[in-house]
Amino acid sequence: MLFAFRLLITPLCIGTITLAGRRWGHGISGLLASFPLFATVLTAFAHRQQGPLASTQLLRGLVLGMSATACFLLVVAGLLVAWGLVWTYALAVSSAITVSALSYHWSRANLRN
Repeated sequence: MLFAFRLLITPLCIGTITLAGRRWGHGISGLLASFPLFATVLTAFAHRQQGPLASTQLLRGLVLGMSATACFLLVVAGLLVAWGLVWTYALAVSSAITVSALSYHWSRANLRN
């Protein structure tokens, strides 16, 4: 039942933000769609299905993963016009993988201490 509800809520939220982008601009809709929206939906369902510890762990993982996402998007935004599609995305993917690996290593090292 909850899975079906999540399947209905997600496209509704995405559709609302997409339509709002026409009115408020694409920058605002991109900002709204990125972290707050999907983090809220995922955290609420994790909390409901598995409890507060699961939702806390999910948020920690999302925050660590956002650094790689931000790196990817910064590379694409900064280089797409000058470098073209293939080279920009190749560098963006490799940068995101590197940042993700460093974040994972850092988080594991801090958990041991």
